[in-house]
Amino acid sequence: HAVSDQVRAINAALRGHYAYYGVAGNIRSLTKVYWDTERYWRKMLCSRSRDGGRLDWDALHQIKERTPLLHPKLRLPHRELRHLRCCEQLPKSVVR
Repeated sequence: HAVSDQVRAINAALRGHYAYYGVAGNIRSLTKVYWDTERYWRKMLCSRSRDGGRLDWDALHQIKERTPLLHPKLRLPHRELRHLRCCEQLPKSVVR
């Protein structure tokens, strides 16, 4: 598959992950998912590389400049989470 197709598929998965887990307090975990995804993608690109599996980080960053991966984003920040809790729209067990 072309790199742009790979990025499209990876971004769709990341978008869904960020939408589901993107609540206040999870930004570190989302960032780890981003970096782990990038590292695994690089490993897969190396495995299909014509020059013996060598794809240095500079080359990966050049690819990412053209076709970037989605960075983590909170879908429900603290201020919105607090507002929902004070209005009793979410059960207290959801908000800690």
